[in-house]
Amino acid sequence: MGSSCSSQRTDKVAPAPASVADPIKCADKTPESGAASGDPGKQRTPTQPQITPVDKLTASAVVIPPPDTPQPKAKPRRSAPGAPEPKLPPALATVGKGVSLRGLRKVRAAIREHFGDERYSSVSTTEVCHQWVKAVTAPAGKCRLVELPGLLDPADGDVGRPMYFISHAWSNSIELLFRKVFDFLASADDGTRVWLDVLAVCQHDSNPVHRTDIAAFADVVKACSGGTLVVMDLTRCNPATRAWCVFEWAHTLAAHGPDGLHMALAPLERAAVFADLDVERAECFRAADKDMIMREVRRQHGSPEAFNSKLKLQLLLEPLSYSVDLRRLQERSKDTAWEFAKVERWLEAMYGSSGTGSGGSSRLLCVVSGAGEGKSTISAELVRRLTPATSGVGSFSPSSQITCAYHFLKYNDQRRLDPVRIIKTIAFQLASRVPSVCSALLDLDVAAVAQLNDVDRAFEMLLLRPLQGVTTPVLVILDALDEAEPVPFATPAGGGGGDAPGGGGGGGGPAPKSPAANSFPVICGNRALQLLTKHLQRLPPAVRFFVTTRPDAASGQVIPSLERTFHHQGGSTYVKPSQLVKTVTSHAGGGGGGGGVMVYRTVVKDCLLDGKEGEEDK
Repeated sequence: MGSSCSSQRTDKVAPAPASVADPIKCADKTPESGAASGDPGKQRTPTQPQITPVDKLTASAVVIPPPDTPQPKAKPRRSAPGAPEPKLPPALATVGKGVSLRGLRKVRAAIREHFGDERYSSVSTTEVCHQWVKAVTAPAGKCRLVELPGLLDPADGDVGRPMYFISHAWSNSIELLFRKVFDFLASADDGTRVWLDVLAVCQHDSNPVHRTDIAAFADVVKACSGGTLVVMDLTRCNPATRAWCVFEWAHTLAAHGPDGLHMALAPLERAAVFADLDVERAECFRAADKDMIMREVRRQHGSPEAFNSKLKLQLLLEPLSYSVDLRRLQERSKDTAWEFAKVERWLEAMYGSSGTGSGGSSRLLCVVSGAGEGKSTISAELVRRLTPATSGVGSFSPSSQITCAYHFLKYNDQRRLDPVRIIKTIAFQLASRVPSVCSALLDLDVAAVAQLNDVDRAFEMLLLRPLQGVTTPVLVILDALDEAEPVPFATPAGGGGGDAPGGGGGGGGPAPKSPAANSFPVICGNRALQLLTKHLQRLPPAVRFFVTTRPDAASGQVIPSLERTFHHQGGSTYVKPSQLVKTVTSHAGGGGGGGGVMVYRTVVKDCLLDGKEGEEDK
């Protein structure tokens, strides 16, 4: 939900009438209401970067790039027009009030017609709400705008469950808001829906639905599977100074992880938001709303300081998220009986009881096998056992002593193949768990970090220096080194992995050609392997590595390369997936810890035996 922002800037936005001084959630809609709750006489002056005003930018200069996903991007799926959606309880009705991109164009046309072309170009969301939304919905029973008869067509899919939540400041131009949403979703289907507070929330505070809609805000954020798009114009307002905007970001991180928060910022803009971010000092028009926000921040993140650090790290490092991969892999291996004694012995020998990482075991453990034999499933299970939030049943005895960071490579996701993005993601995970690393990273120049594109510099700045002196045992998991094979030197492989429990992070990545088919060694193009053998191996001895790969990666040179790199660091240990699995299920192909391919087992379990298990038991 959006919020109006105050600053030292003088603007022409009309103040909200006294009769509607209880705007919707972040509707600190009166431009004069910039004082923080509890201190009405004091204003914060947000950090102002040197940014060209929006009204002086060309259309191309304000375009937000599409979501940070691989190209080409598939269009989001939506229900067929008129297809019924599950009925929501009245208290959560606003969750189902997302507006399709097609419907959003209808709303924009109606607003433009009301204000006229000349005024429309500068009218703010606050003005649209008070001078149009309330005026047209009052005669219709003070309904939500999306429910206004004749405006949108629910039967054609204009209104329904949203995919994206839009976080914005109400002092911004309404056209800027529309333009950035359309630019962000330029390749999306016209039926893709977004949730926009000025449209989906009842704007009449005399109607009880108004407060009900506001109370359902956390449910709305959670329901938006695509995450939150942050729309901002820092020449008017820094949303980091608005409590409701910051609160939306907090809920997004809690519900969807780092990948769910879409903030397209130039380096100076990112630095400005970073500098002003402090949820305790953020302003809110209603004291009761600010109190509620602080309660929720403490409940979800432990303390305001912890939340500030988490969000600042997000802004600084823009980490990747693997929650979908982990959930999928862990769900599909829920019937697997694991035999992780070999890995546990390696961890215990590595760290011993002192946790100094100075044990005599090998520094690297590599799971090596062909496609579809369970390598990524094993990585996901190891993450589950070593991650505090998920460890429990089946967790290792030394898991509480080990800090785990992980990366799942995917051959068809360029973000996951970019060494700088890998470094930033690992740094984010370590900073979230090691206070000294967090402090070192938060002292860095935000704009400089945002512009990093040199692997050597990124490694020195984000990992090597922050980890100097760290004796806490650290395990870095790199799944599917073979997925980083350079496409020009690879041919697509037919089987294995994509939808199977163990098919390498991206599932069925490109199969390397034979060494003779290449004019020079493929290892030169496998940037993930280069990152490990050239940079990561220079980290302090407390940092060890767990990797998975096919044996033919890097033209068959992956194992020799690992051997050469770690020969003087305790060497490397190699295991097959079959050594770590007892059985998948009593029915799913063999069992007993044999070396069967998990793709086959999964097909048998999910397809051939579906509904027949009871029959077999008779």
